[in-house]
Amino acid sequence: MRLFFTIFLGSFFYYFSAQAGFLIFPQKLIFEGKDKKQSVKITNMTDIAKSYRIKVVNYHQSEDGGYKKVTEESNGDKFAENTIRFSPKKVTLQPRETQTINVMVKNKNSLADGEYRSYLSVLEKESSALEMGGEVDKGKMGFQITADYGLTIPVIIRKGVLSLEIDVKGISIDEDKDGNAFISLTLLRKGERSFRGEIKVFDGKDEIGCLKNFTIYPNLSQRKIDIKLFKREEKSSEAIEISDIKSGKVRIEIQEDTKENPVKIVKELEL
Repeated sequence: MRLFFTIFLGSFFYYFSAQAGFLIFPQKLIFEGKDKKQSVKITNMTDIAKSYRIKVVNYHQSEDGGYKKVTEESNGDKFAENTIRFSPKKVTLQPRETQTINVMVKNKNSLADGEYRSYLSVLEKESSALEMGGEVDKGKMGFQITADYGLTIPVIIRKGVLSLEIDVKGISIDEDKDGNAFISLTLLRKGERSFRGEIKVFDGKDEIGCLKNFTIYPNLSQRKIDIKLFKREEKSSEAIEISDIKSGKVRIEIQEDTKENPVKIVKELEL
């Protein structure tokens, strides 16, 4: 029996990486313009030697932010797997050792204009034999569970001048059952490329909420988001109630994380 655990990197990158036993950085690769070669670093965070294998996979994003493994392009998704090359494909790392994985784009000029996306998946393999009716090494009935723990990052290739329009609708503020305030909104996307960036919420000059590494890919036209609000005092965070907001309104800033022509929009909500 084999169990697969694949973790998509996002706002909880360091927490999830620690659970998997290794780190991978950066959290994404975007090839734009003349970019042809980039790299990621894998670090073994455990106290024993570990082996890893690297492969390319494809996923489809759903409106709730989840991902489904797919083998065929659909709904605006174009795969990058036939255009990217990487090495090495297998590594063994000693405790705290780091390995660089080089990722290259081949034959980009032959691509039609558009955005292409696949995922680089780094898998750590661990095995343990579990008894079922007796000890395995004595020839009695038994089975083996093999768990593959993985971290996965998007690899995006952009060819040509690609359009992107971002807007927001349905902005509201509410409180959960414990009285903690949160902002709800729906992010709208139009155009030929994805959006990846961060959403910040301000009470006057004070930042009271943040969602990092938010993505919406070309197969989606919208995603609904909830952002919890917090006090920001001397690097500590404490949940707030709507009555704690001093300015009588909140400002929402959405900033794209890209080198070329980043999109930024600002919206305000009167309380």
